[in-house]
Amino acid sequence: MVDLEGELISALEEIDRLRTKNRKKKQLLTQFEKDSKKPDEDFSLLKVELEEAKKIEDILKQQFSEKKARCEALEEEIVKTRKELEKFKGLYHQNLPSIKASEGLTSILNQQRNPKLKAGLGYEEGSSSDHPSNTEPIKFVKSSNIDNSHSVETKKENQPSRRNEQKNPIT
Repeated sequence: MVDLEGELISALEEIDRLRTKNRKKKQLLTQFEKDSKKPDEDFSLLKVELEEAKKIEDILKQQFSEKKARCEALEEEIVKTRKELEKFKGLYHQNLPSIKASEGLTSILNQQRNPKLKAGLGYEEGSSSDHPSNTEPIKFVKSSNIDNSHSVETKKENQPSRRNEQKNPIT
């Protein structure tokens, strides 16, 4: 005996499974059809993105070349500055003694030393004009108009006579 009822139920279950599969396949087909329309849109979007990327690349290349040129200019400036620095270092070393002397004078001025103290400025002690070799002080005398004849005679004594000059010409 064949169970017709069991076979009918299993056939109905099989039909339900096939219908479910068919629905899933239809959904996949409609999704695929939708997706097949999208590639054209996606392709055009990709083209736009590619063009934008190329524009960005060109801009970046231009900026890179500008920065590279700026860097080269700065390197040249560094080389020039180093040469100038070497030149000024040479001048500095040549002028170092006068710079040190100037610093010495500045320190003396900052210490507010007596300007008559010359020690440390290249003067030797005992040989300055503050200590003359003649110990007698110089005496200054006021002139008076009382004895004008004496002053006239003194002038005549100090001047050579013209007669002597004429008699003894210079040979």
